[in-house]
Amino acid sequence: MHKTMLVIASMVTMLASAGMAQADLIAGWDFSQYATAGRLTIDGTTNTNTLDANYSSLDPSLGAGSASALFGSMRMDGTFGSSSINPAPGSDVLPTPRAVVLGNTAPFAGAIQGNGAGFDVFSVLQSEGQAYAQFLGLLANVGSTVVFSANPGALGGTFAGENWSVEFGGETLEGGANVSVALDAGCDGGLDSSATVVPLSTTTGATTQTVTFAGANTSALACVQFAMDSGAVIDNVAVNATPVPEPGTMLMLAAGIGGLVVLRRAKA
Repeated sequence: MHKTMLVIASMVTMLASAGMAQADLIAGWDFSQYATAGRLTIDGTTNTNTLDANYSSLDPSLGAGSASALFGSMRMDGTFGSSSINPAPGSDVLPTPRAVVLGNTAPFAGAIQGNGAGFDVFSVLQSEGQAYAQFLGLLANVGSTVVFSANPGALGGTFAGENWSVEFGGETLEGGANVSVALDAGCDGGLDSSATVVPLSTTTGATTQTVTFAGANTSALACVQFAMDSGAVIDNVAVNATPVPEPGTMLMLAAGIGGLVVLRRAKA
């Protein structure tokens, strides 16, 4: 009888935890994957206008590295509302050395499980097979829209995310520029938030920029659009949400608890 009660208590705790989860870093990018500044390539040979995430709190291996690619992808290929960027050398959007070294302190410091440091944890990334690791940001040479998609259910499709937000570092190499940030919950082409305009300068890179989207916006997939003015640089992008089980998962847990209660009463 005592064992049954312990199991019931454990399942109740699971159910409560599922409904009261804290916001997680679903997918993050520090752009260190690029082989060199000025070229959209991660292997030094092939040019690409997409980039997999290299951080996620849901990544079971230290929250960073190769498995994080499951949880998000950066798009500059015309999909999900992004600009269609030719990835050839001299592209409209390129990796660039950062004027302000954000390092491990911003954004999302301490959020990566197992290392407690945040972004730019190159030792973890390289131990998991990332070929290059250097301090780079993403520069828009002309006005462009870059989209960051995030998928909290990538390991089984049983979870969605709610209360989406994004954190990032932003700066300019000179002068001022804006980044307009908006949410497309579901990545269906319709914006679920009005754009938040974040002004950038040569000094804002030392500060974490945070945009919280109004409303629950529960979705199994989310796209965050960054409409970047010419001269804007972004770095250490963290797409955050509270993972929540799909209704079927909640019902399964509830049914299990109910069955155990009936079993206990039958044995009493």
